Amino acid sequence: MTSLNEFDVSFAPEIPLTIAGTGRQIAKDDEFLINLVLAIQASLIGLLQDINLFGGHEHYLRYLRIYYQFCQHLQPAYLSPSLQPHFDEIDNGPLVTALAWDLSDLTGNPPPDIRPMQPSLAAANASTVLGWILVAEVVEAFSPLLCARANLIGFDQNFGAIHLHRNTREAQARWRRVFVAAQKVIGTDCKHNELREAVFQALHRLKLLMAATS
Repeated sequence: MTSLNEFDVSFAPEIPLTIAGTGRQIAKDDEFLINLVLAIQASLIGLLQDINLFGGHEHYLRYLRIYYQFCQHLQPAYLSPSLQPHFDEIDNGPLVTALAWDLSDLTGNPPPDIRPMQPSLAAANASTVLGWILVAEVVEAFSPLLCARANLIGFDQNFGAIHLHRNTREAQARWRRVFVAAQKVIGTDCKHNELREAVFQALHRLKLLMAATS
């Protein structure tokens, strides 16, 4: 059976660099972003394994609840003025809708309405908003592997795994768009230490959601 560790988002370094500036600055920012993404990937693998995502329907339902809350909290962040115009065609609204359908499939009830985090991330600076979005987008990049595993426990594009099938169809193309947009944000208006701290806070939020749904 395929291991979660076999899924790889390290194709990111192959993306052509598009941010303006000196070659030295581009290389520095790009190396930072690549290393940050790989660190997020490693942390998320650990979290997904802790959930025992495919240990059965209850474990999978727990993942859905955590991911739905996290993604719905982030919806306003994708519209943050601090990320524009680089993220003007990237949002997570369709993902949140698909997650809501999957939750309703498994519970038989409408999904809860989650209020955005306060203070709203949409009003935060570019470094903070980007850090949170990168965590969400790396989770989304795992979709091809998670989708295959979800199918093995009885969920598919019509029931329970709608969001995974939706994400799988565009996973690599979306990730490339996100990575290029992140490069541009980092190259124009982003501080490495603030971005790293925002990633830490987003991962911590996921851990809190895990504890609340255990």
